[in-house]
Amino acid sequence: MTEAEISQVGDALWNEKYTPEDSLPENTDIYDWAFLEMPEPLPGVADRAFRRKWLSIDFVKVQNRAPSPGEVITVSSPNKPTNPASLDDTLWNVGFACSSLRRSGGKFEFSSEERKRIMELVSLWSRADVPSYSFSPFGRDAARQPTLRALAGLVSILAEVAIPEPVGEDLYRKLQRLTESGIPAFEPIGELVQIIPDRLGEMVSWLRSGLASDNGEIVTSALSCLVSWAKTSKIADLSVPPPPSDLFREVGLMIAARREEALSWALQVAKLVFDEGTEERKEAMSEYVLQGLAYLAEELRYEREHDDDTDVPFLRWRCTQLASSMSKAGLTDHPAVAHWLEIATSDPLPEVRYAVAPSTGIAVIDEE
Repeated sequence: MTEAEISQVGDALWNEKYTPEDSLPENTDIYDWAFLEMPEPLPGVADRAFRRKWLSIDFVKVQNRAPSPGEVITVSSPNKPTNPASLDDTLWNVGFACSSLRRSGGKFEFSSEERKRIMELVSLWSRADVPSYSFSPFGRDAARQPTLRALAGLVSILAEVAIPEPVGEDLYRKLQRLTESGIPAFEPIGELVQIIPDRLGEMVSWLRSGLASDNGEIVTSALSCLVSWAKTSKIADLSVPPPPSDLFREVGLMIAARREEALSWALQVAKLVFDEGTEERKEAMSEYVLQGLAYLAEELRYEREHDDDTDVPFLRWRCTQLASSMSKAGLTDHPAVAHWLEIATSDPLPEVRYAVAPSTGIAVIDEE
């Protein structure tokens, strides 16, 4: 857009009819953190309003107890004294403010007071009871959504704000309890390893058990954690250690065994590794990936009978994308890779014939 158009959009978004004084615009269906990257009438307006809403909160401990699941915490704010906020909402909004700005090349800088409040927030959330999801009139997934969003925000917060080791221990136990209760919560492991490094071996074993699970949700969460951890470890200023390469061997084994509950995600993760992973990670999984691709070339033929829940075109698309990435990584001459590239040329679906697009990253895996 031109400068004039940007100014026009900013004035429309922040029209005084829809924007209370010193607040973010309301009733726009736009997430609060998204305003940090959108046009504004004056530089810094969105940043100040966002911080006022989400980072000027003083969380009050009631009788020194941890809050109950979904409980709205009483807050004290000099700017909006009646503004209630849940722990889940605050984690999600602050976390996505961090990640959205980092994606665009910026950084959400915290003051010392804001860091103190964030550490208190993470501590309260870590000690809160695991929520019960059986009473929502909108179903199990709707009831779990606040916790899932809090977990997503937490990953970004932990990458930016160093929390004390005791809080890290509380958080690790909370993640385990959540997973046991039906909400897979592996995603923050990559950030936790720098907070409680003595637990690295234990957390890697826990993540490996998730990768080996026959529960599709648990496997997806574990794979999401693995990719997110690998990506975060490449950001120099975060100092997050990389995941052990042998974990990527587990992904190769999923493909070699054609595990139904994990296959589509494992194919995507393998593509990410061959697009941008280290040689060590490629080597850890390549033998098993090639075995799996060879088997899948036969098993995913359209002429064969398949279960009703097997999305054959989608899996063929994933296999072709992976073969394309492996070819670019120097494996063009391997029979399994060459066969899939040949298969793609005559596939009736254009999505498969032209499945050579660059990797789309972890967003495809995220539930959001």
